[in-house]
Amino acid sequence: MGPSTVVRPPSPGGRTITDRKELRVALRRLGGAVRQRVLRVLADPPPGRALLQELRLTDQPLLGRGVELRLLCPPSYLDLPSVRGYLADLAGRGARVRLAPAVVHRLAVFDRAVAVLPVDPAEPAAGTVLVDDPCVVRAVESLASGLWETGQPLPDRAADPVSLVEHRVLRMLDGGLTDETAARRLSMSERTFRRHVARMMVRLGASSRFQAGAAAVRRGWL
Repeated sequence: MGPSTVVRPPSPGGRTITDRKELRVALRRLGGAVRQRVLRVLADPPPGRALLQELRLTDQPLLGRGVELRLLCPPSYLDLPSVRGYLADLAGRGARVRLAPAVVHRLAVFDRAVAVLPVDPAEPAAGTVLVDDPCVVRAVESLASGLWETGQPLPDRAADPVSLVEHRVLRMLDGGLTDETAARRLSMSERTFRRHVARMMVRLGASSRFQAGAAAVRRGWL
């Protein structure tokens, strides 16, 4: 039995897939068969370009058919422009996207009928299990729905974006660091750091750094 073989366990309720190509095929089939809803939970690390492209190929047709797509991911996903753009694109097409720091495992539920989750979250190479046992699917659905309820809506960054540098500056402010320390951590001069701060205060309509931090939180920039 080769490493790319799809292993079917004794239980008729699921199967484990270790080959990535086979997994892509299986997920596309699930996406093509779904009719009502997909609830997907993503975890760190954020997806790379190849996985993003694969997700687009799966998600866009779903939304085009009127399937409800719910996507939950960590706030760190907004730090990468490519991932942020992917999320904004999905939201613009009608997907419901939320952010939750408590997300630690990847999983998905298709039409409340099939659950997809890692065999071992700590070891991605262990494979992915597709389960259609009703009891297991209900348990995974309940877990995913509970995480979903803790999430916050995706901030509207398409019309009012913040760059990665600006986001880091805001985080330095939020941490209460001195200008000298913050500038050193960001590998820039104090003058450049203060210029970024002044620009952000203008954008946020704030008259103090404290107000700027509060406004950034309200906008979802922190």
